[in-house]
Amino acid sequence: MSDDHPAPPARASDADRERVAELLNEALADGRLAVDEHKERIDRLYATKTHAELTPLTADLGTVGRDVERRRSADAVPVERVAPQVAILASTMVRPTGRVRGRMSGVGFFGSARIDLSYATVDEGGVQISAQAIMGSVDIVVPANARVNLTGMPLLGALSPTREPGPADGPRIDIKAVALLGSITVHRAEPEELEQ
Repeated sequence: MSDDHPAPPARASDADRERVAELLNEALADGRLAVDEHKERIDRLYATKTHAELTPLTADLGTVGRDVERRRSADAVPVERVAPQVAILASTMVRPTGRVRGRMSGVGFFGSARIDLSYATVDEGGVQISAQAIMGSVDIVVPANARVNLTGMPLLGALSPTREPGPADGPRIDIKAVALLGSITVHRAEPEELEQ
């Protein structure tokens, strides 16, 4: 007896969409996508429901960055897993309190995402944060002793780095940011914030 019904298409998760968004942002940052192409693909991305709909969004971008991503993921498994912070017409916040390292991400799409590392201990491998603000905001709070490297592209938006990069021997936090009609703010934890 054979079954003539094909299996339903696999549904895409928020984490799947976030990985594709990071690839699209990387392609925009290194010039493989123009601003209008990036916006159109991001719009299509957040409307996807299945894996089959995700594939065409990055099919023509090659594998640049994907091999690096796989190596980083294998080398830097987070001690405390920090889920992607995605705020769509809402606000979200994460405040890890243990040891952290590896990749994190925050997306503010007509919303506000906050990643607060003021109570976390950044492992020697450091942290890489991907931040995208599309008509929204991403606020990143870093420990007082962290070395911060913010790179990115404001497209009719704003990137607000910390006033100073931090001590040379401090834990490293690299932030790749894209602000499209939105804002990404990075600031150091103040003592009064830590007391709350």
